[in-house]
Amino acid sequence: AGLLGGLLVLLDRTPAWPQEELPTFVEVTVSMANLRQGPSLESPVVAQLPKGTVLEVLGQEGDWYRVRWTDPVKGQVEGHIARRLVTPVTGPTPRPAPPTPPTERPPVPPKKPSPPSPPPAVPPPTVPPPVARPQRAAPFHPLGLWVSAGLLRTSIDQAGTGFNLHAGVLYMFHRKVGLLLDGTFGPVHVDEAGRLGAGQFQVRSVGGGLLVEPVQWDRFAPVLTGGALLQVSDFRPEADFAEVGLQYQTSVKSGVGFFVGGGLRAELHDRVHVLLLVRKAFYTVRVDVTQTDVVTGEKLSAPLEGLGVHPLSVDLGVLFRF
Repeated sequence: AGLLGGLLVLLDRTPAWPQEELPTFVEVTVSMANLRQGPSLESPVVAQLPKGTVLEVLGQEGDWYRVRWTDPVKGQVEGHIARRLVTPVTGPTPRPAPPTPPTERPPVPPKKPSPPSPPPAVPPPTVPPPVARPQRAAPFHPLGLWVSAGLLRTSIDQAGTGFNLHAGVLYMFHRKVGLLLDGTFGPVHVDEAGRLGAGQFQVRSVGGGLLVEPVQWDRFAPVLTGGALLQVSDFRPEADFAEVGLQYQTSVKSGVGFFVGGGLRAELHDRVHVLLLVRKAFYTVRVDVTQTDVVTGEKLSAPLEGLGVHPLSVDLGVLFRF
């Protein structure tokens, strides 16, 4: 019996390993913090909490606290919040609003002060959160149709600014990277002082490339794009050469080039987006000019080579997602 008692005394004196104490409650210190389903920035957002919101700590996973909060609409909500967005509550423990006093006379309080009541299971927020739409993870629609209109400016001598149309298909094989295939059409008027003479240059091209969204801010995202294109333009002279007995023909040789650009995407609906896109294309064309004398049948041909087009387009369009 003496040996057993000594052993119990030794065991009782064994020091316990210290454990990191978790705060019972934490308070949001930034203007607006995201409460997420899991301990990751990729997890869907459960709710957005304003500065001063008090949360009950249920546990810790790395740099994230697992917490519980009372939503005015949904009731109790559990989630994860980054530790850098909150601070432990050092003041008095938050308490719920006192209950409505009963109609009957309350009992006489005891002389000795009653022990402090335990902390509430879910403390109410110190600042009432604004009524906002519930947060949800945006669905992923890989396929989209892109239609836009805007202004077009080329580097052709004496060429004005024209109105152009874009239409195509966007396939997002990743949430941030997609394949863009589209075509361009835009007539540009050329004054007589240019190398082509007076007339209308039809800017037409088809191409494809990548569209990248490096970051996303709720319903907005900047976009970058670039790729290759095939130009199939045409030129229509303004003068009527039949009056002087000539048949005048021009043909623009097809060629390849590339384009780069950027812009901003705004989500109006899960399936409807507005896209502002500024693109610059780089390519040159060759125009074959043929004049035929209607009387003698004599032909005179001359090429115009190395004619720079390099259109710059500013387009605003709609992207329909499927």
